[in-house]
Amino acid sequence: EAAQLLSAVQDTMAVYGDTTFYLSKLQVPSLTIQGFMVDAVARKIYFRANGLYVANINLSNVVCLCSEPVTAICVDNNTSRIYYATANGVSFLPLIYQASNINPYIPIVVNTLPSVTKLAIDATNR
Repeated sequence: EAAQLLSAVQDTMAVYGDTTFYLSKLQVPSLTIQGFMVDAVARKIYFRANGLYVANINLSNVVCLCSEPVTAICVDNNTSRIYYATANGVSFLPLIYQASNINPYIPIVVNTLPSVTKLAIDATNR
C-alpha cells in the first residue's frame, strides 16, 4: 500500500517547510508542468515540461536544463545531483545553487536505458 502511494505522489507533490506543492497548482507561463521535485537545501524546484527546467522556490528565474522530453527526475542532495531520464537514457547534472539558475555544466550520461519513467536514489553499491 505504501509503495502504491509513493508511486502515485512521486513527481507530483512535495512538502517544503510549511508549504505543500501540488502539480495541479504549479503554473509557469507557456509551459505545462508534468512532474517536479523540490530541492529544499537550495530552495529550487526542478520540473518536467517536455524538457527539464529549474526555478527558484517561488517559480522565478526559470531556466531550461534539457530541451529533450524528460520522463523522470530525481534530486539527490547527498551527491548534489539532479538525475533525469530521456528517450536516450539517464543523465545527471550538479544541482544549481545560485539564484540566477544559470547552468554551466554538461550532463553526464549514467546509462542508455530507454523508456525510464521513475527514478529513485538509494545508497546500495551495485
